[in-house]
Amino acid sequence: MLVYCIHVQVKAECREAFIAATTENASNALKEAGCLRFDLVQQADAPDRFMLYEAYRADADVDQHKQTAHY
Repeated sequence: MLVYCIHVQVKAECREAFIAATTENASNALKEAGCLRFDLVQQADAPDRFMLYEAYRADADVDQHKQTAHY
Protein backbone atom coordinates (compact mmCIF):
# COMPACT_ATOMS: atom_id res chain seq x y z
CA MET A 1 0.00 0.00 0.00
CA LEU A 2 1.15 3.53 -0.81
CA VAL A 3 0.02 6.60 1.11
CA TYR A 4 0.56 10.18 0.00
CA CYS A 5 0.15 13.23 2.23
CA ILE A 6 0.25 16.27 0.00
CA HIS A 7 0.31 19.73 1.57
CA VAL A 8 -1.05 22.59 -0.54
CA GLN A 9 -1.47 26.31 0.05
CA VAL A 10 -3.70 28.14 -2.41
CA LYS A 11 -4.41 31.81 -3.00
CA ALA A 12 -7.56 32.93 -1.19
CA GLU A 13 -9.26 33.86 -4.46
CA CYS A 14 -8.61 30.33 -5.80
CA ARG A 15 -9.79 28.44 -2.71
CA GLU A 16 -13.32 27.57 -3.87
CA ALA A 17 -12.13 26.47 -7.33
CA PHE A 18 -9.43 24.30 -5.72
CA ILE A 19 -11.95 22.68 -3.38
CA ALA A 20 -14.35 21.97 -6.26
CA ALA A 21 -11.66 20.50 -8.54
CA THR A 22 -10.11 18.40 -5.78
CA THR A 23 -13.48 17.13 -4.58
CA GLU A 24 -14.29 16.02 -8.14
CA ASN A 25 -10.88 14.34 -8.46
CA ALA A 26 -11.35 12.54 -5.13
CA SER A 27 -14.87 11.40 -5.99
CA ASN A 28 -13.72 9.92 -9.28
CA ALA A 29 -10.51 8.47 -7.84
CA LEU A 30 -12.51 6.55 -5.24
CA LYS A 31 -14.27 4.74 -8.11
CA GLU A 32 -10.90 3.34 -9.24
CA ALA A 33 -10.23 -0.22 -8.07
CA GLY A 34 -6.77 0.61 -6.70
CA CYS A 35 -7.69 3.77 -4.80
CA LEU A 36 -8.38 2.94 -1.17
CA ARG A 37 -8.82 6.44 0.22
CA PHE A 38 -8.76 10.07 -0.95
CA ASP A 39 -9.45 12.79 1.60
CA LEU A 40 -9.28 16.57 1.32
CA VAL A 41 -8.58 18.22 4.68
CA GLN A 42 -8.77 21.99 5.15
CA GLN A 43 -6.77 23.56 7.98
CA ALA A 44 -9.17 25.17 10.49
CA ASP A 45 -6.97 28.11 11.46
CA ALA A 46 -5.60 28.75 7.94
CA PRO A 47 -8.40 28.10 5.39
CA ASP A 48 -6.05 28.42 2.40
CA ARG A 49 -3.99 25.40 3.54
CA PHE A 50 -5.00 21.86 2.70
CA MET A 51 -3.75 18.31 2.94
CA LEU A 52 -4.66 15.59 0.46
CA TYR A 53 -4.46 12.11 1.94
CA GLU A 54 -4.40 9.43 -0.77
CA ALA A 55 -3.96 5.69 -0.38
CA TYR A 56 -3.46 3.20 -3.22
CA ARG A 57 -2.92 -0.56 -3.32
CA ALA A 58 0.21 -0.47 -5.51
CA ASP A 59 2.45 1.66 -7.73
CA ALA A 60 0.51 0.56 -10.80
CA ASP A 61 -2.69 1.98 -9.29
CA VAL A 62 -1.03 5.36 -8.79
CA ASP A 63 0.20 5.29 -12.39
CA GLN A 64 -3.29 4.41 -13.59
CA HIS A 65 -4.80 7.27 -11.56
CA LYS A 66 -2.38 9.72 -13.17
CA GLN A 67 -3.66 8.69 -16.62
CA THR A 68 -7.31 9.50 -15.87
CA ALA A 69 -9.15 12.58 -17.17
CA HIS A 70 -10.01 13.72 -13.63
CA TYR A 71 -6.36 13.77 -12.48
